[in-house]
Amino acid sequence: MITWQGILGDLLQEKDKGAHFGCYLWHYYLGNTLKPRRIGEIGVRFGYSLKAFIKGALDAGVTPEAYGWDNEQYEPGCMDIVESHISKIVPYKGYKVDTQKLESLRIELDFIHVDGDHTEAGAMHDMNLAWNAVSTHGHILVDDICEPPIAKACFRFMQERTLQGTMIPMHSMAMLIAKDQKHPSYIRKAWEV
Repeated sequence: MITWQGILGDLLQEKDKGAHFGCYLWHYYLGNTLKPRRIGEIGVRFGYSLKAFIKGALDAGVTPEAYGWDNEQYEPGCMDIVESHISKIVPYKGYKVDTQKLESLRIELDFIHVDGDHTEAGAMHDMNLAWNAVSTHGHILVDDICEPPIAKACFRFMQERTLQGTMIPMHSMAMLIAKDQKHPSYIRKAWEV
């Protein structure tokens, strides 16, 4: 049986051991269903989400490359911890940078998780970076849309591009958006799990 504790393993930091992280099961199933070959995350922190997406892809028979961007504002030194864990299981490249200062991520990804700047303008900027980096058949997952600034940015982002998304009922709610809008049932398998 797959558990969030099993997914995170020794990456789980001592200060987080009393928390409940059921959302990582969702992340695992997204990685398992979508089978991305290149996974990115804006706002990596300790890499819990990234590891869950990777584990899901690995269990589906895909060995992805992983990329992360974080300015270490909330957790100084976190990118070194991510590097030491994630690079043991898949090729990984981390960037200690404020994505608000970037014009491009300079890479094409199949899947990217956006959990960076939590202001409306910052979230919009990160979503634009993600959208421009994601491949034609790729997906972006915008986290924390239960927070008003992120919800406003996410729905404005989708409206401006005439996009539809799928709400993922995690603790903080998330919106999954496919670049290819012609296939709206792309996530059905994850809901059946």
